Amino acid sequence: MLDFEFNLAAIVAGAVASFVIGMAWYSPLLFGKVWQKLNNYTNEDLKGAGPAMAANVVASFVVSFVMLQITIAMQAIKWHEGLQVGLLVSVGLVSMLGINQIVFSKKPLPLYFIDYGFIVVSLVAMAVLDSLIALNP
Repeated sequence: MLDFEFNLAAIVAGAVASFVIGMAWYSPLLFGKVWQKLNNYTNEDLKGAGPAMAANVVASFVVSFVMLQITIAMQAIKWHEGLQVGLLVSVGLVSMLGINQIVFSKKPLPLYFIDYGFIVVSLVAMAVLDSLIALNP
């Protein structure tokens, strides 16, 4: 039987970090304009994004909780161990599974690097925060 750790500070910090990273990542200053073009979205398409943003907030909290469990299970008590856990999960699992999504949907490869680059940075941030907050009270 697994015992789940519920460290509210670590979960909230991870979710907020992911949301802030996403806001910057998909902003016009970074990759937003290219991402929009690669997806063939117009400005009008993006105006009704409220429900998607709400779903993203909920998903960020769930993912943050799961990353906390993985970081604890891996006993990543130092920030660089959290970094390793984040890279292992994001690059080794999530990004590799994401290749199928891009290849079979025939989307442009740069879109993969934008979307999964965000996931890598976000999961690494979560795992590092988990190691700093939850494992080093």
